[in-house]
Amino acid sequence: MTAWPGIGALLRMSAGLILWFSCFVMLYAGYSLGCQHFEGAASDGRVNPVTLSLLIAGFGHALVIALLLARHRLRPVRAQSDEGERSRQFRHRVEGLVLWVSLTGVLFILFPVLMVPPCAG
Repeated sequence: MTAWPGIGALLRMSAGLILWFSCFVMLYAGYSLGCQHFEGAASDGRVNPVTLSLLIAGFGHALVIALLLARHRLRPVRAQSDEGERSRQFRHRVEGLVLWVSLTGVLFILFPVLMVPPCAG
């Protein structure tokens, strides 16, 4: 029987999803609040402060997930026993898959910020 991997393994496995969720909430809340509080954010074809700040924050989230993914790829899977090795390999693969999905999700939700002008209509 394998021992409980601990809270660190659980946090590593869910870190990408937590970052993706926080990026989603921050981008769309910032989009709404930015249109409400900044009168000069009308869509006139130029880059405005609302779009710029949301892009910086969104790409910041993507950078953090990419750094976690790079760290994940460089970290080898270590195990003490045969049963522990299979469990660690599984957790390692799930962590990598979740990070890739999270990075793709963050870049996907950045697309409307790039394409839709804020406060249009």
